[in-house]
Amino acid sequence: MTYTIELTAEQLHLVHRAIEMMMRTGLDQPEMLAEWIVTKGRTVHNGEDYQREFDWYVYTLGAIKDVLRGVMAAGRSKADIDKSPDVLELETIYEAVGHRFWLDQPEERRNLFDIRADQPIKWGNEPVPKIERVEE
Repeated sequence: MTYTIELTAEQLHLVHRAIEMMMRTGLDQPEMLAEWIVTKGRTVHNGEDYQREFDWYVYTLGAIKDVLRGVMAAGRSKADIDKSPDVLELETIYEAVGHRFWLDQPEERRNLFDIRADQPIKWGNEPVPKIERVEE
């Protein structure tokens, strides 16, 4: 069974970020998840309270990363060193979306040395997703 989902460019970008966050967390790289928790998707803006907000951000981000690393280490065994089936499937989807982003760039801006230029690899058991651009 297959599904077709229609997304805007911004929605596809958010899906890509979410997949990367989950994939990296599954690879014991919790930095993106920690940043998301601290900022709730916001960015630090210049303004009167910039330095205070930035200092709070750096301190809180460090604390949350340490907590996440501790939680992840406590739940990990020697068998978890290999990538899980979920992480393998996420890598396939992540590569397919990244390749779509690369294809959507104007030809003169495409860098052939960009890792996204390569055809996505099937890392898990599921096929590489087909992602086609719909012209409106």
